[in-house]
Amino acid sequence: MNKVRVILLVVIVCACSSDKKKVLSEFANIDVNAIEESIKDMAVGTKHPIKISIRDNRVKKEILLSSVIASIDFIKLESNAEAIIGGIDKVLFGDSCIYVLDRNKTKSLKKFAINGSYICNIGQVGEGPDEYIEPTDFALFDRYVIVYDQFRCSLNYYDLDGKLVRTRKLPFMCLQFHLFSADNFIFTTLDADNQHLQKIDNYSIFTSDSLFHLKQRGFYRKKDLYSSIFIPSNFNVCAGKLYYHPPFKNTIYSINVDGKITPEYELDFGSKELPEEFLLTKNWKQFLKESDKGRYYFFPGEYYKVDSFLYFSYIKAHEVYRCFYSISENNLICSSLIKNDLVPIFPFSNIVGTDNGSLVGYIFPYEIAASLKEDDNPVIVKYYLKKFPPDAGF
Repeated sequence: MNKVRVILLVVIVCACSSDKKKVLSEFANIDVNAIEESIKDMAVGTKHPIKISIRDNRVKKEILLSSVIASIDFIKLESNAEAIIGGIDKVLFGDSCIYVLDRNKTKSLKKFAINGSYICNIGQVGEGPDEYIEPTDFALFDRYVIVYDQFRCSLNYYDLDGKLVRTRKLPFMCLQFHLFSADNFIFTTLDADNQHLQKIDNYSIFTSDSLFHLKQRGFYRKKDLYSSIFIPSNFNVCAGKLYYHPPFKNTIYSINVDGKITPEYELDFGSKELPEEFLLTKNWKQFLKESDKGRYYFFPGEYYKVDSFLYFSYIKAHEVYRCFYSISENNLICSSLIKNDLVPIFPFSNIVGTDNGSLVGYIFPYEIAASLKEDDNPVIVKYYLKKFPPDAGF
C-alpha cells in the first residue's frame, strides 16, 4: 500500500502513561541524586551532513527493482502453534538464527533457524517473574537476548535458549535501547514519564553505565510541546553504527560509543519543507489538513543505511515515496511505485531492518497466493543492493 493516512502512523504514548501516578510510584525509592549526579550534554560534531536534494522533477513514475537490487532471498517462517506471530516489528540476525519481535499482536519474541524452522520463544508474555508484559524492544549482546519490558521498566536477560537469567530494573522509562558495551547503554524516548529525573525529562537520548547512572543527554525536546510519532527505525543500528533521527526533522545523525553526535545526512525539500509550527501538539489538526493538500513533504523517519546506500521514504499527500540514494555516486532514485521485476510475487514493502548488505522486509503468505492460510507466518525477504551504474541517478 502506497497510500497512507498520517493518523495511522504508530503514535505511542508510553504504555504506563495512562496512569501517571502508577508510573511515578515505580521510581519512588530511587536515589535521584546518584542517578543524575554526573550527567553532561552530549558533544555535537561540526561535520557537514551529506545533503540530499529532493525535488518533484527528480521523481520517477516507477522504479524497477532490478535497477537497484542485485538479488533477493526469502525465508518462510514455520507456522506451528508455538511459532505463530501477528507481525514483525523488529528482526535481528545472530548466531546463525533469526530473532523476530511481534510487540503488538502476540507480544512475543521468537527464535527461528536461518532456514525458517521454529526453535523457541525467548521468554513469554505474562505476569510471572520470568515473563514480560510489554516486550517493546530487544538486543543481542554477549550471548544474551535482552528484552525491554516497557510496562515494568525492566530489562530481562535471557540465554539463547530463551531461559531467564536475570532481570534488571530501570530507574527511568524509555522506548528503545542499545548497548555499546556491558557498561555503556544508550536509550531513546518520547515524552516518557521521567518527571522524577528532571535532567533528562526533556531529552530524547540519554546514556548510562551498567548501574544506570546517567552519563550524557542529547536532543532536547520540550515535553508535550511537539506531536509524538514513534517510528522504530528512527533509532537503529546499521552495519554496526547507531543512527538516530528526531521525529519529523530532516537530519539523520550517528552516535558513537563516546556519545558524540554527528550529523550524517540531511534531506533538502526546499520550499516543500514542513514548517515547524505544524509539528506543535496544539496544531495537530492543522497538520492533518496540510497533509491532505500535499503542499509540504515530511520525513517521519523510515531509513536504513546499507553499505554505500541510504534507503529512506518521505510522504506527500499520504503518498509514500521510496528513495534509494547512492552515497558513492551521489545519485538518487525516488518513486511512489516500485515494481519487483526480479521476483514479482514479492512486493517491496514492510522494511524492518538490515543484514549483511541487504534490506530486510516481510510479507504475509496470503498476500502472495490466495490458497495460503491467512494466519500463516510471514515470509522474510532480503533485498541485496547493488552499486548504481553511473547513469542511474539524476
